[in-house]
Amino acid sequence: MQYGLTPYFTPKEAAFIGNTTPSKSERTQFVWRYESAWVLLWALGYIDDLGKPSTICDVSKAVTIMKERTAAKFLPMQNPVPSRRFLTRQTSSIDTIGQSSTLE
Repeated sequence: MQYGLTPYFTPKEAAFIGNTTPSKSERTQFVWRYESAWVLLWALGYIDDLGKPSTICDVSKAVTIMKERTAAKFLPMQNPVPSRRFLTRQTSSIDTIGQSSTLE
């Protein structure tokens, strides 16, 4: 493949990518992986702010970031978030989730 990521796919990911007619359930399952990728992109410094966990991530931006880099360029170009900022952001998100569920 163009980006050299094939060795990094799980067996399920490889099967999904190779399936030209995935079911709605399969598509839904893999769309959620963008949320995980979004957090990874933030932790690596490609995204400035995660935002509140109440909306879907910017899939278009995530795809653009990933498409602009090969596997060989992706990690060397990173600028990881300092661990203290990661822990502050994580705690802040948990607090936000707790508050929103209390208000409902």
